[in-house]
Amino acid sequence: MINHVLSIDKKCMSTYGNFNTRIGVPMSFANIPQDYDYAVLEYAASAMNGSHGSISYEIDPEIAVVTSLSEAHLDVYKSLAGIAKVKRRIFDGMKAGGHAVLNRDMPCYELFEQRAFEKGLNVITFGKHPDATIHMDNFKSGEKFTVDGHEYILNCPVPDDLISDALATIAVTKALGIPIEDVL
Repeated sequence: MINHVLSIDKKCMSTYGNFNTRIGVPMSFANIPQDYDYAVLEYAASAMNGSHGSISYEIDPEIAVVTSLSEAHLDVYKSLAGIAKVKRRIFDGMKAGGHAVLNRDMPCYELFEQRAFEKGLNVITFGKHPDATIHMDNFKSGEKFTVDGHEYILNCPVPDDLISDALATIAVTKALGIPIEDVL
């Protein structure tokens, strides 16, 4: 979704298939044409937990998005907090002034926020939580959401269970300074 929106008037590429591992992310990164404006790269948890640290040290992202935290890796990391401590390493290679886009509703949100602030990142949040930067009470296409106190209508041609991803996309474009009217 982020790639789609950014590709409307810029050159953008995104991770293809399952290239989100410690090997796949650098391969995707190496294949970005020089004249492209953006790259949207997905990192698997395993890409942030290698013996050399997080893959983000090698990629140096300007914006990192965390859309969810689930029990998918409990067999390895033992708890949601353990998974969060690994996934928040996505911020490790980032420079101060970058942006962390976080789902304000996810479990262990505070662990991600804490690491983002430690790295000097600007935090933009999205979700149903009343304190979210991009707040929407009812995840349903055609409903209102707010950004910085302004109301908008989200008419999004995706299933309601993907509205959270649409809000994350809006957060990324906010970080890039793209006017929300253009994004909508």
